[in-house]
Amino acid sequence: MLNDQVVLITGGAGLIGSELSRAIVENNGKVIIGDHNNDNGTKLIDELGSENAIFIECDLTKEHKIDYLIEESIKT
Repeated sequence: MLNDQVVLITGGAGLIGSELSRAIVENNGKVIIGDHNNDNGTKLIDELGSENAIFIECDLTKEHKIDYLIEESIKT
């Protein structure tokens, strides 16, 4: 059990990332999903619940987007 620990997953809206996100929530964890796919990320948040997960749009090929992902994760 993760007991409300928070995990940041990059690529979290993809196939593997979304399964990992589900497993974290199922084990009482919280997840921050970083991904460039806004549609999949939003659908995953709807499924997991906003009390368990947040989505931050992020393109890992751009350094300023990575900085934004980290800053927003810390704030949240």
